[in-house]
Amino acid sequence: MRTLSLTLALCLSFAVQASDITPLTSLINQRLGWMQDVAGEKFQQNLAVEDLAQEARVLQATANKAATLGLDGESVKPFIQAQMDAAKRIQRHYIAEWKTQLPAGWQPRPLSEVRAAIAQQSDAILAQLANQLKAGQTITDADRAQFAQQLSERPLSASDINSLFDALMQVRLSAS
Repeated sequence: MRTLSLTLALCLSFAVQASDITPLTSLINQRLGWMQDVAGEKFQQNLAVEDLAQEARVLQATANKAATLGLDGESVKPFIQAQMDAAKRIQRHYIAEWKTQLPAGWQPRPLSEVRAAIAQQSDAILAQLANQLKAGQTITDADRAQFAQQLSERPLSASDINSLFDALMQVRLSAS
């Protein structure tokens, strides 16, 4: 009976832990959803997918925002970089498709509008992550399968998703 109770308790704790990542993963997925518009604007304007100056601004602004939420800004940087890397992969995917077949009747939203929405989404991701960590809900390997499943609709490889998840698992609260 004791073994059954312990097994049931472990199963329930994994179920609760797995569901805890859903809101966070949903926000990450929504952020990645903006990449079609980013790719469309870059494709139409013949802009490079990689914009290192923009990435540096995003990385610094996000690390600063993370610190205001009680996250360790340095631990957030690899996660933000992994999100940007995944975003570039998605953009490249769409641009490669459009070189052979343009989407009929679709127009991307202006890049300035999309970047503002992405910044809001990034802030929401950081706030959700900070709230989860402050509540003692750490992200562990037990959450990996659900994370990957929720991002499976995006044109990302398993390696891309694992890199993003690994960086996410490293985010921690600030020491102060």
